[in-house]
Amino acid sequence: MLDDVGRKCQNDSFAFLKIFAYADNKREKEHNERLAKKRGGAVYDYLTGKFSIDTTKIYLTWIGDDTEEAYDLHFPGAKVRQRAVAVLVYFK
Repeated sequence: MLDDVGRKCQNDSFAFLKIFAYADNKREKEHNERLAKKRGGAVYDYLTGKFSIDTTKIYLTWIGDDTEEAYDLHFPGAKVRQRAVAVLVYFK
């Protein structure tokens, strides 16, 4: 799946790429933020290391919280309690 994203982003038809990384809320906030940052960084490193992608068009953010109320602002209703990375590609 990441290879498909990488191939599509090697041309000029993509406007920008967003990588959102998440951690669950099982530990303290600082720990969860580190895990989410590492998770998102791994996706960023994979895509930029394997494909020729304009890194100025990549937006990377991570969310790690320790509360039940934490949520992803980009997907209403989605909870941060899951360990995941979402990759969104926007085309021109």
